[in-house]
Amino acid sequence: MFYSPIPTILMLLGAVRLTNAQANAAFEASGAQYILYSGNISASVSYSSQFSSSSCASLTTPSYSNAHLYIGKNPPWDPNPFFFELYHSASDGRIFTNDQIFNLDFSSSAYECFKDGKPCGFIAVDFDLKLQQYLDLAKAQVAKTTFNGEAGFSVNGDPTSWIASNATGNGVDVVSSCRAARVDWEYFKWNSTHAPSYNLTFTNTTASLTLTTKITNSEMSLTFSAPRNTTYKAPIQLAPDSGSEPNFEFVNGDDFVFSQRGQSWSAASSSGAAGTSPTSRRGGSTPTGTGNIGPAATTSKSAAVLGVEGKEIMEVWMVVGIVGGVLAVV
Repeated sequence: MFYSPIPTILMLLGAVRLTNAQANAAFEASGAQYILYSGNISASVSYSSQFSSSSCASLTTPSYSNAHLYIGKNPPWDPNPFFFELYHSASDGRIFTNDQIFNLDFSSSAYECFKDGKPCGFIAVDFDLKLQQYLDLAKAQVAKTTFNGEAGFSVNGDPTSWIASNATGNGVDVVSSCRAARVDWEYFKWNSTHAPSYNLTFTNTTASLTLTTKITNSEMSLTFSAPRNTTYKAPIQLAPDSGSEPNFEFVNGDDFVFSQRGQSWSAASSSGAAGTSPTSRRGGSTPTGTGNIGPAATTSKSAAVLGVEGKEIMEVWMVVGIVGGVLAVV
């Protein structure tokens, strides 16, 4: 892997979104095996009753397409028995989006880029890829359930399962604010003080997830539901013989055999009969998403967007500027 600087001149007003090459490389190396669900997302925001509706108006957004949920198994770098990640860049695929929800990324664990013990910036060399765990799913209530007539699992957790002390990788922009309540849901980052509750239900063919976050004077909920994305043909399934926790396997019943080369992980079949599934959570089948074989990232908020693949995108706020970009070559 090497990184070559490519000068990029940006003469734009507002927020400029640039590819974070290190983050893209990290996801390429993560070795994650997952089922992809693609569908719609909506949000609701309410404010404390001490504030009038005229000063703090509640919000219920439309349902936006191009939202994606990834559920599966990470290699041994993740101590959780499974992972989930909710992602939505924007639905309209334009430079300036009209969505009231955008730049959403929430994951239980991630394989992230660090330099000298700190998250990588826009440019990094000699970096380390390692675990950033946001949720301890052992603290969640995990149970078998039936969803839309199919066997699956429910996962219900509250803010006590949040364990990332200083991480700010999980965030969302929701267009709702109230000056009187000192609340602004744009540029929001989940953290140990403002951690969400989550209610996840999934089977091999469908999934739903609600994230609810309470802060002083306000509450915000994100609601996602979707069928499995059948254009994403990963040979992975929720194992029919799963015990008290969800177990994932290749569709022929073979287990994942994870291996590591340098900082990169991959998965093979325990018998060698099944092909490996893609190791990136981003891609190219439908607008927005997280990998080279999943959906492709397309837009951002009311901001300029560079049309490149990759989920992790760095926001650089400026009025007028010249920025040097980077090109990751793997």
